[in-house]
Amino acid sequence: MLLVDISRRFQTIGSLLHTKRQEQEKRRERLGAFRPTIEFHEVPVIDDGDGHGQDETLLMITMPTLRTSHQLMSPSPQIGLLMERASQIRDLEANVIEMGDMFRKLAEHVAIQNEQILRIDDNLMMADIHADEAHRQLTHYLTSVSTNRWLAVKIFGVLLVFIVLFIVFFI
Repeated sequence: MLLVDISRRFQTIGSLLHTKRQEQEKRRERLGAFRPTIEFHEVPVIDDGDGHGQDETLLMITMPTLRTSHQLMSPSPQIGLLMERASQIRDLEANVIEMGDMFRKLAEHVAIQNEQILRIDDNLMMADIHADEAHRQLTHYLTSVSTNRWLAVKIFGVLLVFIVLFIVFFI
């Protein structure tokens, strides 16, 4: 039963991993077009007339923007690496699910073998009980035959005595 529990846990973990991966892919598809980018631009500051004469620049931050389809289509080595990893993870997940199925089948075979072993054990116990009963019956028969043999010897002895007495006294 331990192997059955292990294979069930293994299969549950495999299905959870599969579900989480699907949720992650859905999330990526939903949010895939929105890639946050932060751009920094230097903007010159106009002198306000205090006479310092220093060139000051202000750092302007551009908020995340929606990438165009052209920007999304541009190949990136990092995206290729991520796609390769995603493919490897899918393969690994398929292997984990396949292993879970094999463990489940193995557990079923072990359960069937366990039932057969229990039946064989029961049959051996019954055979042992029947052999003991046969031994007891044979012992009982032997004692009854033995006591009957002594009875036959006694009867033969009594007959012999009567024959001897008959011959001695009547002849």
